[in-house]
Amino acid sequence: MNYLAINTAVGAEILLKGGHYFAFEKKNAAGAMLLPAVRDLLNGAGMTLKDVIVFACVLGPGSFTGIRIGVSTVRALAYALSKPVVSLTYFDILAYNSIAAFRDEPFTAAVDGGGGVAYIKNFDGENRLPFAVKMEDMLKHSHKNIVIDFFFSYDVSGGAEHGLNIIRAARNGKDALASVVEREIARNNFISYNDMMPLYLRRSQPEREAGEV
Repeated sequence: MNYLAINTAVGAEILLKGGHYFAFEKKNAAGAMLLPAVRDLLNGAGMTLKDVIVFACVLGPGSFTGIRIGVSTVRALAYALSKPVVSLTYFDILAYNSIAAFRDEPFTAAVDGGGGVAYIKNFDGENRLPFAVKMEDMLKHSHKNIVIDFFFSYDVSGGAEHGLNIIRAARNGKDALASVVEREIARNNFISYNDMMPLYLRRSQPEREAGEV
C-alpha cells in the first residue's frame, strides 16, 4: 500500500512508499522545506499525492513547533485528498528500536523535551500514560531498561554503574518508522484527519511559568 509518513517530533523525517519503492528524506528542522521535500520525493518516485493511499503522522511528543507543522501538514493533505491517516507517537518509534534489545522485559522510552525536561513512557504490559519529568528525576520513574532518542542531551553514561541498560536510538529512523507504519496499516488502525490531536505533554514555552515543568 502506498503511503507517506511524516515525523517532525525531532527534526523532520519523510518516508514515501510506492509499491516496492522506498524513499526517505531527513531534515534538521520542520518548516518551509517540508512540503518541497515531499514534492521532491514524489517526483523521484514518479508519483503524485493522488497516488498516496494512506498518510501517517507522528503526533509527538517532541518539538512544539515541529509537531504543529507536521500534524497541520498531514491533516491538510488527508482532508484535501479524502484519505485516511495512521497516527503514531514518537514513543512507538523508540519502542520498535528496543523490543528486541530488551527481550520483552519492561522498559522506558525517553525523549529529550528541552529545557531540562524528559518525556517518558513506561512499557510493561500496562496501559501507561506518558508524562513529563525533570531530567534529574527521570531515572526514578524509569525501568532498568531505557531507550533514549538520538538527540537526548542529558548525561546517562553512568547508568550502567547503577544496573541500568540504556540504549540510544539510531539517528536515521527510516526502518523504525516504516515498520511501525506498516504494522498499524496491517491492523487497520486508521483515523480521520479530524481526529488527529498533537501529543503535548507540557505547556509551550510562552505559557510556562518560571520553574514549571
